[in-house]
Amino acid sequence: MRVGRTRTIFHIDMNAYYASVELLHRPELRGEAMAVGGEKSERHGIILAKNALAKSYGVSTGEALWEAEQKCPGLRIVPPNYRLYREFSKRAHQIYLNYSDRVESFGLDECWIDVSDQTVPAYRLALKLKEEVYACLGIAASIGIASNKIFAKLASDLAAADGIYMISDEAPLAQIAHCAVEDLLYVGPRTKRKLAKLGIERIVDLARIDPQFMQRFLGLHGRMISDFARGLDCSPVRSYESHELLKSIGNSMTSPVDLRSESEIRAFLLPLCESVAARLREQNFYTTLIQVSLRSDDLRHFAVSKRCEATQTSQDIFEFAWTLYCEHYHWNLPLRSMGIRASGLCAATGSSQVLMPVERARAWERSQIDHCFDEIRRRYGYAALQRAICLQSPLAHYDIQHENCIHPSSYLKAGERMC
Repeated sequence: MRVGRTRTIFHIDMNAYYASVELLHRPELRGEAMAVGGEKSERHGIILAKNALAKSYGVSTGEALWEAEQKCPGLRIVPPNYRLYREFSKRAHQIYLNYSDRVESFGLDECWIDVSDQTVPAYRLALKLKEEVYACLGIAASIGIASNKIFAKLASDLAAADGIYMISDEAPLAQIAHCAVEDLLYVGPRTKRKLAKLGIERIVDLARIDPQFMQRFLGLHGRMISDFARGLDCSPVRSYESHELLKSIGNSMTSPVDLRSESEIRAFLLPLCESVAARLREQNFYTTLIQVSLRSDDLRHFAVSKRCEATQTSQDIFEFAWTLYCEHYHWNLPLRSMGIRASGLCAATGSSQVLMPVERARAWERSQIDHCFDEIRRRYGYAALQRAICLQSPLAHYDIQHENCIHPSSYLKAGERMC
């Protein structure tokens, strides 16, 4: 950040991103109400994105597929193609880098861009960028302009589809006087309910409250959103080449049916462990800390983590995760979803040298098995080679390493979540 100088920050949001990419590759769907959504037979079947025609019927992102189909009979629902979305996202980033080297991702479809060094007027520059994205990718985008990241994000939300909106430093609160408090980044449903008890319903209401009181009321989160409401955000837009190192690798899934028996749980857990181990190998990392997260059929959540010997093999991670599950989960309730996260990452080079010879030999054998799996699946597809225990798993033919959900990058430090 440049001290003593007003910044110019763009927040660019590609409109209806998943749906827009799909329409480019499925031209036969143009002119029809369509949406990208999960599998109907599975319980993560929700609307991920929709086109303008589906939106006109009241279809909204995040609602169940059956609800969307009731609102819009004949709605065409296509499954997500995350590989394709990642590819288009990379192409968009390359365009943004022509305008600044400070480009920070906020998910596949959103980015902050610091264009403070540009001499072209901000609005004209935003118009040029938006037109270039459409010309190169065929996707419309909205751009918010402000002097900080928080208000730039808010401005892009206020912009019309394929539009530009600028929040000036002159009288920003007057511009956003109509904005509900939940429109502010990191004010979620629970925080909204707490603020409502104080009569705070709009961002300007929050801005008028003493920051010290907000800190006493909601802790550091309260002080943070109080600052955000007043446009006080000094966080820099990170350089594209200096993004923080990967801190963890994980995967989680909701099962199509409740998991009730030991064999069902083991068969569901192993593919998750395989996917995490494969990603570790792709990134050339070992893990030294494994976390298992569970959600029961009554939606109660449980998570436990423990340090382990450095590893990147599927079998090691599975055995460790299974031990954690058996030692710590005693609810005796069917499971709705499971997740595995590997953290405490270290470079793979030399990590096995700390093992005893017998352990090193076992690690080598298991790594060779994994590499065989990796190569066969790379050549012939995920379903070409399966472990026997997984043949009856709901995940047997689902490539969760590459096809599972992509979550937005966090604006805050890794691991922090705001309610």
